[in-house]
Amino acid sequence: MYLPYTQLPDPTDKFEIYEEIAQGVNAKVFRAKELDNERMVALKIQHYDEEHQISIEEEYRTLRDHCNHPNLPEFYGVYKLEKPNAPDEIWFVMEYCSGGTAVDMVNKLVKLERRMREEHIAYIIRETCRGAIELNRNHVIHRDIRGDNILLTKDGRVKLCDFGLSREVDSTFGKRGTCIGSPCWMAPEVVTAMSAKDPEITSRADVWALGITTIELADGQPPFADMHPTRVMFQIVRNPPPTLLRPTNWSQQINDFVSECLEKNVENRPMMVEMIEHPFLNELFDNEEEMQADLRELLVFCRDAPAIYKDPEIFVDRGYIKRFDGKPERMYPEDLAAIENATDEMILESLRNRMELGGSYSFIGDVLLSLNSNDLQTDFDDEFHSKYKFKSRSQNSPHIFAVADIAYQDMLHHKEPQHVVFSGESFSGKSTNIRLLINHLCYLGSGNRGATSRVENSIEAIQMLVNAGTPINNESTRCVLQYFLTFGQTGKLSGAIFNMYMLEKLRVSTTDMNQHNFHIFYYFYDFMNSEGILKEYNLKSERGYRYLRIPAEAQPTKLKYHRDDPINNVEHYKRFESILQDLDFNHKQLETLRKVLAAILNIGNIRFRTSGKYAEVENTEMVTRIAELLRVDEKKYMWSLTNFIMVKGGIAERRQYSTEEARDARDAVASTIYCRLVDWIINKINMNLSFPRAVFGDTNAVVVHDMFGFECFHRNGLDQLMINTLNEQMQYHYNQRIFVNEMLEMEADDIPTDNLNFYDNKTALDNLLTKPDGLFYIIDDASRTSQDQDLIMDRVVEKHSQFVKKHTATEISVAHYTGRIIYDTRAFTDINRDFVPPEMIESFRSSMDENIMMMFTNQLTKAGNLTMPFESVQHKPEDSQRKSYPLNTLSAGCISQVNNLRTLAANFRFTCLTLLKTLTLSSNLGVHFVRCIRADLEYKPRAFHSDMVQQQMKALGVLDTVVGRQRGYSCRITFQEFLRRYQFLAFDFDETVDITKENCRLLMIRLKMEGWAIGKTKVFLRYYNDEFLARLYEIQVKKSYKSSVDDESVAGTKTYERGQGSQKSKRNHAQ
Repeated sequence: MYLPYTQLPDPTDKFEIYEEIAQGVNAKVFRAKELDNERMVALKIQHYDEEHQISIEEEYRTLRDHCNHPNLPEFYGVYKLEKPNAPDEIWFVMEYCSGGTAVDMVNKLVKLERRMREEHIAYIIRETCRGAIELNRNHVIHRDIRGDNILLTKDGRVKLCDFGLSREVDSTFGKRGTCIGSPCWMAPEVVTAMSAKDPEITSRADVWALGITTIELADGQPPFADMHPTRVMFQIVRNPPPTLLRPTNWSQQINDFVSECLEKNVENRPMMVEMIEHPFLNELFDNEEEMQADLRELLVFCRDAPAIYKDPEIFVDRGYIKRFDGKPERMYPEDLAAIENATDEMILESLRNRMELGGSYSFIGDVLLSLNSNDLQTDFDDEFHSKYKFKSRSQNSPHIFAVADIAYQDMLHHKEPQHVVFSGESFSGKSTNIRLLINHLCYLGSGNRGATSRVENSIEAIQMLVNAGTPINNESTRCVLQYFLTFGQTGKLSGAIFNMYMLEKLRVSTTDMNQHNFHIFYYFYDFMNSEGILKEYNLKSERGYRYLRIPAEAQPTKLKYHRDDPINNVEHYKRFESILQDLDFNHKQLETLRKVLAAILNIGNIRFRTSGKYAEVENTEMVTRIAELLRVDEKKYMWSLTNFIMVKGGIAERRQYSTEEARDARDAVASTIYCRLVDWIINKINMNLSFPRAVFGDTNAVVVHDMFGFECFHRNGLDQLMINTLNEQMQYHYNQRIFVNEMLEMEADDIPTDNLNFYDNKTALDNLLTKPDGLFYIIDDASRTSQDQDLIMDRVVEKHSQFVKKHTATEISVAHYTGRIIYDTRAFTDINRDFVPPEMIESFRSSMDENIMMMFTNQLTKAGNLTMPFESVQHKPEDSQRKSYPLNTLSAGCISQVNNLRTLAANFRFTCLTLLKTLTLSSNLGVHFVRCIRADLEYKPRAFHSDMVQQQMKALGVLDTVVGRQRGYSCRITFQEFLRRYQFLAFDFDETVDITKENCRLLMIRLKMEGWAIGKTKVFLRYYNDEFLARLYEIQVKKSYKSSVDDESVAGTKTYERGQGSQKSKRNHAQ
């Protein structure tokens, strides 16, 4: 031990202590006066406990033995203050430097709209270098050189201080092996020491810190200053060394000095004694006394600067973040791809601990992983939004806003549409994240008056129509939605286009009391009831309508459902109609909406009784109400409820329904009416949003894909099979993009290929969708031949597939990527027919309400959606400034609502193809993945069910993605596209750059990038390479914009001055 602990004197009555002048992680420093000799001193006070004992001993040894150098503070002595109920305090008495720290002076100059001159920076760095050399000469590594640890005396001298992290080594070239220090100033070898088997940290780590300090004094802050320590450390290791923020504003000498200090290869980095010979430290000034005089003047000048707030100091110590008097905080990587030798258990631990610390999001390279913590924050102010505006992925904590920002930047930079694809099981937080993502995109694209609110309101209204409560989710999206958010050339939001597929229309009429109807039915009924206008829409004042599925007694639930909340439902419906009014729906159209919803509720209450062999309507007054609401011929509608026409051998015959058949036909038509209503509303919204798109432009787009989550109930039917197969399809697409395409492209370009492991679900998908023996084709065959589930079961048994197997006499099991799910096949064929009797369609076609007539007259698309006349708002072929987007125009109609039998399975297959086509339109298409995980089953905030999370991690391929992002090249760009995007980052504007492999390589070498590969036709980039280029691109664009603004300002000033001079000349001439 160096410190004579038991012999230390007591400091009581020896000092008059004034203000605190500094606070570190382990100590506080005060200005004080020694009473014996009236000398002003600095008192460094710290607790002497087990945690701090070694650092205090090492610091004492350095102060005692080596602080007799002009660039190190004088040491006057040490004291011990005993504390009865707390650790004793050690007081170090040192020279007081009244000029404060070098970085304080820099920041005060910035406040006064000044900056430190280059020769002053050179002088301070040279003197710091001298102090560090003295330490190195005595075999001491400082390990914490930075602006806050460089002090200025009142006469302009420079002192390197704070030896709390300094350590002695056995020689000048000696090594230490601990990852410790202030994050922004850490050298790469210091960062990697945390995971290295034999870490080697030498005095060259101080050289790196000296280079960062030079940047700090020039720019006012070090690189990565606003980042979390885990992100800082990742950037230091993975990316090129930082540079001055605006290198062209500084001399070649300082740029070269920084470059030499920040050599990532420690063997090639100079020693401190070599750096002090650099021209930057020796050629910018001649007279040392002149520099000291300049610093004295600057110190006087800075007295008038306002006080500067400083964030609490932190440092990293062997994987922990430490703050003053704070509990050490274990660092968990925000990017899971930073976990070396990752396992499921390591990832699970990281996710659990990050959730406990309040982090619901993590990145896997460029893929966002979101855990539904059951308390996701949904309201953010503009200040928080601004943190994620034109930033790189690692500049902020992982968040859904970061995905929105990156997609928005890529859209503007690359001039390609960007797609954001969400996946995960039900109640994993997809809908919440989608709302947040769109909200941030609207923030980023704000500027066109009214456009943002119209888009956000449209989405809110659509979700009221398509969301419903399920046994596990009170806000489940029951369809596939595509939101095409369109932006003009300058990035301002101009509008949106909404495409809906696979609306779960059978939910309208299901008898399952646990499956709630679409929210809008509860909103509508409770609003009409509160307004006392139920009679106007032929409704009764009771909530006992069959389709509302209100239980006789309220069941206890862990979730709050809209079905059970009549008071708030009233406000929701007011909001819904208010939105539609703002979207230019007129009174007549809103009346149609009300009457259709009322008619659907009434249809559910039509009762049938048996008359002989056939059915007849029992409550005919209900039919009268419905006919009045829909403005259809009552007799025709009444007849169609119990009769139909069968064409046999060219002869039309009248047939009658049995009671069960009549009920099925009634429910089918109710579901279809609702489906047409939703299509009609979405089409009208698209049409009404077309004008602002035409005015503001829609050359750019971000497409958000919202779809059902994977789900498994006690009883699963055809709806669940389609939902889960769609998720299977999207998982296949994820595998292709993340793993397969990369390996194929690497092989094609002769890049050494690592086989990336992943669960390939192609065979499972083939067993479901491939013709002729895929399960959906088998269901179609059974439906078209009017056979029951026996045909399905027989064909499944004949296949002998391990993926689709017979489970019981009426059930099959399907091996999905998430696990094996059981499906009840008894209603498959009837549901799949999706048949509405033509007689009923004809009765609606003759409606006196033109909107209802349109809903049943216009043809359908292959996906089963209603078409409408959009031609008046469609893009003209000659209009090259606008892009074409998918709309359900009349020209897209190819299915008659009367003559063609189109099954749900056929619609579903076409939807899958349409979604994949949208995501694979271009090789340069940007696709951003958000993987959502449900954290627990009990809906408790911040609860974490490890087994459940781990099961979803395996299903979503989280570990495979981590390994893939560590080893692979997520960004693969042709030479032409690579140089088109980035050549201006490394080549002069007037330099001719040919599209060659050599120029691509030269660009990356000039930017000092690492980890990339180059093939025969493409550049292969790691995800952090791509992020680095995007950040550099954004910085350069901002510089160019600022430069052009400054040029315009100068030109304007000169023009003004010339004008003033001309006017003065005229006045003089007149005189």
